[in-house]
Amino acid sequence: MHMTYYKWLEGRYKYEDTPAGDLAHDMKHDLAFPRKGGRSDILEYLIRRNASASCIRAFDETWREYMKSSHAIKKERTGRYGYSRIRRHHWKGGVR
Repeated sequence: MHMTYYKWLEGRYKYEDTPAGDLAHDMKHDLAFPRKGGRSDILEYLIRRNASASCIRAFDETWREYMKSSHAIKKERTGRYGYSRIRRHHWKGGVR
């Protein structure tokens, strides 16, 4: 099953007292966090929010771990981390 980095991190680290656990906790309570964003979206968001160096390191380390996991859809297959090019979106009963 493929899931977003946000869901993956929350499920894996939410109870840990580590920098990754702190990131998971902060993400969950930040309604503006790019929950479906890719690596660059999330990194840009963290930088704009003046995230600490340990937070950025935790993000980099957990992103690499996420990409190695079976939960991530690889960029080579989809063109963008986490999203399929062939996914169809339903709009008011029709497919667009």
